[in-house]
Amino acid sequence: MVGCPFIVGGLILLIIFLVCLAKRNKSHKLQSQINALKDKANSWEETEILAFDPASQLNESEFKEMTDRLKKRIVVPHFNEPEKSPYGTPATFVNEVADHLTESFDFSMVKDVLGRFKHFKTVVGDIHLHFIHVVGNELHASTPIILLHGWPSTIWEFHQSIPLLRHQGYTVVAPSLPGHGFSDPPTVAGVSPAVIACAYHKLMLQLGYKRFVISGGDFGSLIGNLMTFMFPESVIGLHNTLNLAQMGWRPLLQTLVGSVLPSLVYTTEQEHKSVHPLSELKDRMYKGMAYFHVQSVIPDSYGYGMVDSPVGLIGWIGQFSNRMKSY
Repeated sequence: MVGCPFIVGGLILLIIFLVCLAKRNKSHKLQSQINALKDKANSWEETEILAFDPASQLNESEFKEMTDRLKKRIVVPHFNEPEKSPYGTPATFVNEVADHLTESFDFSMVKDVLGRFKHFKTVVGDIHLHFIHVVGNELHASTPIILLHGWPSTIWEFHQSIPLLRHQGYTVVAPSLPGHGFSDPPTVAGVSPAVIACAYHKLMLQLGYKRFVISGGDFGSLIGNLMTFMFPESVIGLHNTLNLAQMGWRPLLQTLVGSVLPSLVYTTEQEHKSVHPLSELKDRMYKGMAYFHVQSVIPDSYGYGMVDSPVGLIGWIGQFSNRMKSY
């Protein structure tokens, strides 16, 4: 089997060549699509920015209706259900969250906290956006920063960081993703991360911020990356909480090569074990990204239940809280 290493080496070189060729073709196609999208965004007319009171949509009667439904819920726990269920969100967790919402959650606190910030609404292209806009402390030179949340989340995750950033001299803009919080759901198809990136960039320009910092989390990291790639002249700096460097063809190639010839790629045994055997890595990715596949392919099929049932929503989003317990 003397020639085996040479065969493997030849296959690796062939894979590298094919990947580089595909990447080159894909890059040309992607650039042309981005140029077309930027041209379209430039044609979007500016619309009026209106002040918005979040309390107008935080209806206590609707919250009470939801808690009444939760009190009548039917959640059947599995027999000897483990705390870290391999089948999704445990019924015990669903019951705990439902009990918290019905017995101890302070709905008025949410209105009070959100009421501390200035909220606005506008239309960018076909997207009806809500956003928070807080001007920086006048004692400092103000630097604009746009905070981008992901899924499943809202601008609520910024309610503690906004005052801190303002005190440090930042002017904060925090938009709600389309269909999240107070931003209306898209009414047309094709509202992709790149389209949202264009809308956010257009919003910042309309507010008078030609250069700004971006901070994104989860899905917001992807949008922040796209904004930086598409509009580099506008971006002072980019901060992400999701490591997008681990995605793409290079990490995939590294994983494939490292699983066969680990010494060429990895410096520690622990790194090698994280991708070998490939079957275990595939299983982890398959289970961990199940939600993503469903939401990408047939979002409407389960979406009706999420909108109609608070228990369904707790169960779907709760899978992430359950997963965090294993890390």
